[in-house]
Amino acid sequence: MEQKHYTRFLETYSKKNFGLRLSTLRSKKGVSARKMSLELGQNKNYINGIESGNHFPTMQAFFEICFYLNISPADFFFEKKEENSDEADMTELLYRLPPHVFQHLSQIIYDFIENSVY
Repeated sequence: MEQKHYTRFLETYSKKNFGLRLSTLRSKKGVSARKMSLELGQNKNYINGIESGNHFPTMQAFFEICFYLNISPADFFFEKKEENSDEADMTELLYRLPPHVFQHLSQIIYDFIENSVY
């Protein structure tokens, strides 16, 4: 990763934002910060320290947190929007297309929208 991209990432995803995201995901799981800390084998204030922005977890601890929350590391950083099942199915199909086919399909959709042909 280039230095400017890394710097931008750190500015965008500060310790505070990281902590807020962890707090949101932990709350969705319905577990207290204390309980999560202890179940991860840490001291009782470990998760509170991360959520308050005082520190980042180590990379290993981050993976353990993701495993505990039953999410991928990518899901930690990129919140998924709630979608109905038809949209989710369509999105999955689009991701499975080869890039050149996706590009052609995108152009067809843009043409339909521009020309109001539907």
